[in-house]
Amino acid sequence: MAAVATRGSAAQRQTTTSQETRKKRRPKRARRSLNKFKRLFILVVPALIFALALGWMSVYARISVNDCSNPKIKEVCRGERMKNQRLKLRLDSLSSPHNLVAAAQKSGMVYAARYDFIGKPQAVASAGERTGE
Repeated sequence: MAAVATRGSAAQRQTTTSQETRKKRRPKRARRSLNKFKRLFILVVPALIFALALGWMSVYARISVNDCSNPKIKEVCRGERMKNQRLKLRLDSLSSPHNLVAAAQKSGMVYAARYDFIGKPQAVASAGERTGE
């Protein structure tokens, strides 16, 4: 029986040491919050990936349906640039001083014999009076 008693005490020692070396468990609250974060991550990431894929497909479909291909856009842009350059040249030619004078004379405008300069509210000077006319 003595041998049995020693075996039993050795078994008790092993159970106590194995319990002491075990890691302590985390509190249940921390574990639950970690699980909630994992669940949220698992739900949100695939939803974002799906939304991005769907958005990309809708943009691609709009471009292909409207036939806005790159060469066609470049052709339209080149045509608009040429039109803009023609309009700039026409504006420059029409706004030149000799063309303005010719257009004014053609419409019947004449030079004023007497005109006033207004610089300040108190000082009104007539150009015709200053020059001796």
